[in-house]
Formats: sequence, structure tokens, C-alpha cells
Amino acid sequence: MTIAFYSPIEQNFFWPISNIPTVTNRSSATPASDLLSYSPADAVAITADNSAITWDFGQPRQFDCVALLSHSMSWNSRWTIEVSSNGSSWTTVFTGKSPWSHFVDPYSTSYTYDELTDPRLGSYELNHAFWNASSTQFFRYLRVTVSDYIKTSFSIGRLFVGRRYSPQKNYQYGSSVDFGDSGGRRERTDSGNLILFDGRPVISASIKMEFLTEAEVNGFVYDLNYWRKTTRELLVNLDVENIPNLQRNLIYGTLTETRKVVAEEFNAFSSTWTIESI
Repeated sequence: MTIAFYSPIEQNFFWPISNIPTVTNRSSATPASDLLSYSPADAVAITADNSAITWDFGQPRQFDCVALLSHSMSWNSRWTIEVSSNGSSWTTVFTGKSPWSHFVDPYSTSYTYDELTDPRLGSYELNHAFWNASSTQFFRYLRVTVSDYIKTSFSIGRLFVGRRYSPQKNYQYGSSVDFGDSGGRRERTDSGNLILFDGRPVISASIKMEFLTEAEVNGFVYDLNYWRKTTRELLVNLDVENIPNLQRNLIYGTLTETRKVVAEEFNAFSSTWTIESI
């Protein structure tokens, strides 16, 4: 098991990106800038099949993942990811069916108990398409083409292009995921406006990492905070290798450090983080 954190490249502390992606077949009522918003109230409406999202970073940039978050495509949706250094010659790095929060065909009757009780089942607003690059990409242009002949009109809430950070120290970790949010949390937009709707399950995970020494705990905390800096949101993959259960392991949200234990007399060196979905 390998845990990985992803930070959006446009929020890079040293080299932020101001360019906005362009979108074909986009409804004029939804600006393309909504693709880079982490407010659940913002989404880009697509009005036709085979729509392309093209993003010029302004200069070659490093990235390790591409994700479409909170899209309302059907179970049959497909996407193609292409990269380019000059905007005219493109290389396809992925094409295929997008991972889907419906763990089986939503029209099937053969659900498992876990699938039937997962609140994401049947929710068009909690679907993720995620590509984890096997090696770091370094290109100026990115193009994502999405197609869905079952639902030719759909929406995409977030285009997430991120840099990966994985712990390299001698750690082990355990995580627990809670789907029952009883706190009645209200969502707010970037400008602070309250979003008055209920029913969207808040997914949270507690990530506890245990280290061999106090120095490793402090070193990891420093490295993680230095890497993410002022990033507002993160994508966290709790198990990079477990692709069939990707949707159970992938959480897009905010990360907070909640507890650090350093007790040499008990050989206990650990730190706990909580990630809560946006």
C-alpha cells in the first residue's frame, strides 16, 4: 500500500498558473474558470459529446495526475488525455473508460452489500475520473477529451492537474473512512456565500502514520507542509496500487493535522491527519 498526496499545479507557491482552460461545446452560462474552482456550486456545463478541454500552462510544467472531479457523466463515459510541448503535436498518454463511483454497471442488479450501502452509489455529483501517471510528466499543453453517448449533456466540476508527494520514510499507516456526516456542515463558495442545500454526503478519512523515530515524524511533517505550502485543496489516494477500488481510496478535500504523538518510552511515534471532502 502506498499513500499519495496531490497538489493542484495552478496553486504552486513559486510558479502559479493564471491561464484558464478552454472548453469546446461549453454552455455560455458556465465560464471555463469554473473548472479550477473548488466550490461544489461551480461546474462547467457541456452541451455535446466529444468535448475537449485544452489548458496552456504558459510554460512546461511538471504534473503526476489528471482528474475530473464531480462530473455527471454516465457509467459509459470515456476520456482521452493528451500532452504537447508546442500545442500542435500531441501525444496520447491515456484513453479509456473513466473510473466511476458506481462500482458496477448502475443498471445491474448484482450489487454487493458494500456497494448498496455506499452513499456515492447513484450520485451523479460524486464521480471521479483519475489518471495516475507512472512517471512525472513535463509539458506545456494538456488536452482532455470527454465523450458520453448515453448522456450527451453533462457537467464537470473540477479539472485537477496535480503534483504527487508520497512519503519516502520508514512509515506505516492505517486509515478509516467515515461516510456518515451528522454535523450538518454548510458549504461556502470562494467568496464566502452560503450554499443552502443538504443531502451531499461528506466523506472523511483519518490517516494515521507511524514512524520509527521522532526525527522521522518531524521530518515528514516538515516535508509535507513545505511541499503543499498554501494549497487550498488536495487530492489524496489512500492506496495507489489498488486500482479496482480507486473510488473507495480517492478523496478530494482539505487536509488538517489533528494529533501528533511522540513518546520514546513507549516507542510511539505517530501523527494523524484528517481529510474531509469538499
